Amino acid sequence: MPMTRLARSWRTKLLYWGSRLFSLLTCGRGSMDIYLICTQPLRELGPVRSSGSTRVCEVHAGTDFAGAFPRSEEVNRQRFEAGHSCFVATVKEQFAGHIWIARGHYDEDTFRCRYTLPADGRSVWDFDVYVEPRYRLGRTGALLWSEVAGQLRAQGVEQSYSRISLFNTQSIQVHERMGASRVACCAFVALGPVQLMLSSVGPRIRLSLGRKSARPELKLPHTAAADAPPTPGSAAALILGADSHGLAMFRALARAGIDCYVAEHDPTQPGLRSRYLKGHFSVPHFNAPEYPAALTALRQKLSAYQDVVLLAVNDRHVEQIGKHAELLGPLYRVAWLPQAQTVLNLQRKDALEARSRAQGLNYPRSMVIARMTQADEAREFQPPLILKPVRPLSAFKTEIAQSHEELLQLLQRHEASLPILVQEYIAGGDDSIFFGALTLSEGRLVRGMVGRKLASHPPARGQTTIAQTYDEPEVLRLSQRFFEGLPLSGVVSLELKRDPQGRYWVIEPTVGRSDFWVELCIQAGYNQPLHEYQLALGLRPEAGPQTLQPSVWYDTERDPLAFVHHCQALHKYMGLPGHRSSFPYLRQRFDWLPFLASSIRLAGKQAVRAARALRFR
Repeated sequence: MPMTRLARSWRTKLLYWGSRLFSLLTCGRGSMDIYLICTQPLRELGPVRSSGSTRVCEVHAGTDFAGAFPRSEEVNRQRFEAGHSCFVATVKEQFAGHIWIARGHYDEDTFRCRYTLPADGRSVWDFDVYVEPRYRLGRTGALLWSEVAGQLRAQGVEQSYSRISLFNTQSIQVHERMGASRVACCAFVALGPVQLMLSSVGPRIRLSLGRKSARPELKLPHTAAADAPPTPGSAAALILGADSHGLAMFRALARAGIDCYVAEHDPTQPGLRSRYLKGHFSVPHFNAPEYPAALTALRQKLSAYQDVVLLAVNDRHVEQIGKHAELLGPLYRVAWLPQAQTVLNLQRKDALEARSRAQGLNYPRSMVIARMTQADEAREFQPPLILKPVRPLSAFKTEIAQSHEELLQLLQRHEASLPILVQEYIAGGDDSIFFGALTLSEGRLVRGMVGRKLASHPPARGQTTIAQTYDEPEVLRLSQRFFEGLPLSGVVSLELKRDPQGRYWVIEPTVGRSDFWVELCIQAGYNQPLHEYQLALGLRPEAGPQTLQPSVWYDTERDPLAFVHHCQALHKYMGLPGHRSSFPYLRQRFDWLPFLASSIRLAGKQAVRAARALRFR
């Protein structure tokens, strides 16, 4: 979000009045402020006209102008002793303003904090930019900055960092007009000698209990500014959805320094509130016929990027991209697009039996019912039977029939979703379902991980609500065998079920995209979205750490009490011992707005549900 827009938002105004109230209630002993850390390129601003009487020069300790400086003599002395530089503007030999420049680091003078600059020597920190009131309507300030920037450029300096209070809208506007962009933010709350600092760069939280406590050190990033325009020839990612799945993807990519955009039809999706997004675009629903044309038009809005990687979130996205490969291929980079027909075939559940048996894998006895007249042919199957629509993202995911009569009733109920796959059900609960997640480069394995379901909705046949990393080499081996011989590139996965005899049966693959539990992989150290992005650009994927972090993922979006239920089942208060827990929307990286938005959304849904229940009681 642009800094000026952020400064003018209702949230900022609320925080401003909150800081005023805090100071009032503490009788002036408490203070609160939020700083935007900005970087400004030291480029030429163009010729700045001067009357000829304005001069800019660097001064040193003991300068004759020191008496006119707005700060005390003691403060000025400390700044010179710290090695800071001071540039002074004069008009007709009279003091008109100054800029202070720090190198290496800058110690905050309002709160206890040290900002450490990148060690490459190409950055400085500017502070206390001051222009005498009688010269503020003229060109003195612009000339001062232009001259200082020129001298710094001659020394090999490329950019200058500074901090601006979020509550100082006027200063933010001036900085943005001069090309400043936000790279970080930090908040300070102080009460007497006690200070709490929250920051978007490490250390993210620091509590100081006394004035003699060590200053927290904020190491400013080398990465490009959060609001900076794209550089020519750069690449970006366009994620086709801002639900919890899409949010996990662009968080993982943005933390790797990639510009991320989202195409989303639902403006209420909580993921759109994330600070990790460079921007989002409204598009039709992914089922709409005009969806591919909307993606085509969208590429023009991202024309500043040489390459844009298109990343699907659900199976219908994959289907739309695959079917319109000739239209979208010249505009976007997609890792699996050269094998689009293979991906589309694997999406269809009626093609899985032949593939599984050709690879020597177990597959449940199955048949496809395309017309109601074929229902009697399923009487040869042994109940219970599971029903799955052949086409992805149909009106239902799965159904269980305990008898042939119930099968007929379910087929009649879902007749609009024909053709439907009918299978003999493999016995076993949620914890008997495993998945092998793989990254492939033209069919070669780059990285793999095994996970296990702990709960799903509906149980044992629905979407995963709790999953954990799991050490089961056999699942990884069978997953590799399923995709063996296919020159696919990108991320894929295979779901398998272990029967009571210990045999594994193929359930279904996921191709063309990461699965809904991608946050589990990311949390474990296996960055699937980054792999898919790198493969789409023809880059070699980064393998990541050799040993994965044991993790467990709770889909609290679908089941808000998933964590609570799991703790009750384990008789533990902190979830699965030895595993790091992760949740949709919530992440400890100061990206709180998606979590707050999803909480409000969930509360609204529960309120509507309760109102309906009372209405029909």
